[in-house]
Amino acid sequence: MNKKTSVPAAVKVGVLGIAAPFIGMQVGAGFASGQELMSFFGNFGTKGLIGIVIVGFGYFMLGVMGALTARRMDSPYYDAVFAPKNNKYFRWFSNAVIIFLGLFGCLPIMYAAGASILEMQFGIPTIIGSVFMAVITLLSVMFGTRGFVNSLSIAVPILVVSSVIICIYLLFNPVDTSAEFNPVSTNGLLQNWFLSALLYLSYNMLCGIAVVAPLGPLAKNDRTIIWGSLIAGATVCIMAIICCKAIMENYNLVKDVDMPTAVMAQNLSPVAGAVYAIALFLAVYTTAAASLFALDIQLNRLKDSKINIKMSKPVMLVIITIVAYLCSYGGFVGLVNFLYPFTGYFGFVILAGLLYNFFTVTIKTKKAGPDKLDV
Repeated sequence: MNKKTSVPAAVKVGVLGIAAPFIGMQVGAGFASGQELMSFFGNFGTKGLIGIVIVGFGYFMLGVMGALTARRMDSPYYDAVFAPKNNKYFRWFSNAVIIFLGLFGCLPIMYAAGASILEMQFGIPTIIGSVFMAVITLLSVMFGTRGFVNSLSIAVPILVVSSVIICIYLLFNPVDTSAEFNPVSTNGLLQNWFLSALLYLSYNMLCGIAVVAPLGPLAKNDRTIIWGSLIAGATVCIMAIICCKAIMENYNLVKDVDMPTAVMAQNLSPVAGAVYAIALFLAVYTTAAASLFALDIQLNRLKDSKINIKMSKPVMLVIITIVAYLCSYGGFVGLVNFLYPFTGYFGFVILAGLLYNFFTVTIKTKKAGPDKLDV
């Protein structure tokens, strides 16, 4: 097993310390744009809303399992939490999925999203918008400006609050109800509402566990993890239902657009549309920068291992950026509707490893005696 981590009392994490990063990881630019919610839930109507409740409960349960398993193992490494019996091949598999589909896969989606926002708000051609997004993301990470990445903590809360306010208003004051909402999914990978909910839960929790696993050993006690995960799951669930229902009520306005909530904000007033578009663009940019930054760290970790990667950091980042830019030509909607469900299927295998570890580690802890249980 991994080296034991010595955790000073001064850095112990409370309930909000568990909940806030967990929520921030789940509610990003894709969520706030409304496209993910429409693809995975809104297209199924009322059944889709039931799917959101299932996802909220799944966030809570898997968050608890991931953090508690890391706590019992006393390991901050998500790949160890996922791997049954610390199997090195499973650790490689989970790392590969999260690095290539989770972190790298996020880049073309964010490049396409940024280009879509610039085209919608300012009329900038998508090819120029994608290049601009790729270049500023590359430069911010290449020159080590962590402040840009840290700005995610400012942009996302503003974006989430504003999107919820807009959705609540439009939920009770729909713009155009002339077209009756007809729930239908045109995505071949998302034809069943229950499977769609599970895929959404799966791909989101891969990175979600990567966030809560390091926090598990730092938590004050087990109750902290349980309450933090409960608050995170309930918060995401409520926000998703409000935003998804608002999109459904304004279906005629947003049925053919890439960014439903941005269009709804623009319809309220030009100022609201511009402000929201800027906030959404910043969230897209910081999500891309955070993904490239984390990808750089993980690849450097591989360079320091037995794999001998003879490539400088700038060259590696440029190659990653070029490949991600070329992939962005799949378009924002197309990438969301393909890459996220595809990642979700791999996530089923990885989360099965988490379930195995959770139950086996818990049973061993119980056999060790009640004094070992920190509840």
